[in-house]
Amino acid sequence: MKNISGTQGIEHLPKNWKKNMFKIIKKYSKDKNPQKIIIASGGTGGHIFPAQSVAEILSNRYLMIWMTDKRGYTFLTKDSKYMKYIFKTHKLLSGPLQGKIKDKLYSLIKTALGVVQATYYVVYYKPAMVIGFGGYASIPVLVAAMLFAVPIVLHEQNAVLGQVNRIFIRFAKYLISGFPNVQKLENKYSTKVTFLGNPIRNNVWEEGQKRKDKVQHNEIKLLIIGGSQGAQIFCDKIPEAIQKLPDKLQRRLVIKQQILLHSGDDVAAKYKNTCVKKIEISPFFNNIGELMHNSDLIIARAGASTIAEIEYFKLPALLIPFAAAKDNHQYYNARYLEEKGTALTIQEKDMNSTVEDLIMILSMLLDKKQLKKMRDKANLYSNAQVASKIAVKINQLLM
Repeated sequence: MKNISGTQGIEHLPKNWKKNMFKIIKKYSKDKNPQKIIIASGGTGGHIFPAQSVAEILSNRYLMIWMTDKRGYTFLTKDSKYMKYIFKTHKLLSGPLQGKIKDKLYSLIKTALGVVQATYYVVYYKPAMVIGFGGYASIPVLVAAMLFAVPIVLHEQNAVLGQVNRIFIRFAKYLISGFPNVQKLENKYSTKVTFLGNPIRNNVWEEGQKRKDKVQHNEIKLLIIGGSQGAQIFCDKIPEAIQKLPDKLQRRLVIKQQILLHSGDDVAAKYKNTCVKKIEISPFFNNIGELMHNSDLIIARAGASTIAEIEYFKLPALLIPFAAAKDNHQYYNARYLEEKGTALTIQEKDMNSTVEDLIMILSMLLDKKQLKKMRDKANLYSNAQVASKIAVKINQLLM
């Protein structure tokens, strides 16, 4: 176990924090003008991206304060665009309560210190509301808000209620859900839930407004993305399946595939043995909205943000949920689009031994008539302006 002194983590607090804290508590009042809102989020993109979209809109009326862990703090502070609408960003101690007993104990101590930090800031800022976007890094702020009776609103990105939101929904005023039917939600809290969806990243929305590529009727544009870190199974199995498609179909394919950093040579070698018209592989694409806007089919994971972006661009999809996702939430996310008839799902376990199922599904999907049928169904639904809808809901609660 790491050596933990009684003061570890205290250096993250302002100087004279003890003296100031008691002064502020003594003077704590109901003065909330200008009104401030604290965003509490985990440090990964799945928590940060939807929070950013909502915070940008709310910043037109409120002072936005963001509290997260080291990962989220680094991500936010290095992007000057987002820092323009965040009044203050604070890094809090926290840790996941998982692993061996000593790891859980270490995380518990860090989280307890994070609660002390968060309490200081909650008392100092006197926020009108705390909005939690999930992740263990949001726990300290939610505890502090609970202690000082600050209204809490939660946002659940996935189709399965996350562990943090499961704990704090009993103390929350509302929970805004990204999916209409949320698994692991106790019936007694169902009246607190409002389905509004998941906001998409503003840069993705902006890229999607660019002019669509000129349609080439003999081409089928296939986009393959494996999430923020790529996916090994995508690099291994998808090129192998495409190799076995009919040559006539291969010649119509224009493929852009996200790959793992170390797998470029292997993936390129596999595609050399195909008749694919054009292939571009890269560990990262910085214009994902534009690529989605110009694609005929996407093969992707089923993270909440990815599902929201696929739905926004009304893009037919083949979804391969990440098997190790907590509570298998990506599978339930994928079912949302599958039930609408705009996507098909194949699980990782069905790809490990053979690619025959994948070949069969690709052969069916890579057909212009089938793609049009799926896109027509997608056009029946809309998840536009989700961030604005959430902001309106927040305004109503604060009136």
